[in-house]
Amino acid sequence: MLSNIGARIASKLADMGIKRGLSLRFAPSTALVSNRSVDIREIDPHKSYSVRRATTADIPDIKRLNLENLPENYTSEFFYRFLRSWPELSIVAESSHDRRLIGYALGRVELRRRHAGFSFQSQVPHMPSMAYQGHVTSIAVSNKYRGSGIGKRLMKTLHDSFIDQYSVEGVSLHVRQRNIEATSLYRHCFSYELQSVVKDYYDDGEDALLLYMAVKQQQQQQQQQ
Repeated sequence: MLSNIGARIASKLADMGIKRGLSLRFAPSTALVSNRSVDIREIDPHKSYSVRRATTADIPDIKRLNLENLPENYTSEFFYRFLRSWPELSIVAESSHDRRLIGYALGRVELRRRHAGFSFQSQVPHMPSMAYQGHVTSIAVSNKYRGSGIGKRLMKTLHDSFIDQYSVEGVSLHVRQRNIEATSLYRHCFSYELQSVVKDYYDDGEDALLLYMAVKQQQQQQQQQ
């Protein structure tokens, strides 16, 4: 199974213009996705939503959310290539009221060198020094829907897709050092742990926190509870 996964990942990375064995660093940074509507009317009567896979028709709204909510912005071509390469890891939240996109999460799988800080990665057959690792590339939620649990559900759906589609045991992400709200979500809700501080990671010179989560181990622990 892992050899088949490796072929899929190599093909996708090639399509994104990435050489094998190298980490993709973007500009500062069939899984079953449930369409069940989540009713959060205790917050607002118009704020129920559903989560589904993204399509290329969603790109204008994904770009809008990216521009409105994040300082790290991407082009339409970037989103098109990303959705084409990683459709199983491109997730959106859609308002049940007007079908407007209110959030998205994008993930990819990388081939990384194994080291002690990433001890839960899935080993690559015939390449013991390499491992498959998930990475959260970008996630955004509309400002007026903040605090509604949408970001948490997008992350959970993305984690499940990493495991179901790619047998990834660990997931990493970068977050701005001053983004206390996002860091709290990752560390307290999902048990991400700090791996390192990446100096001057973002274009404006702000440092990034590199966080890592043993996602498969966490899922197994939750299932046993």
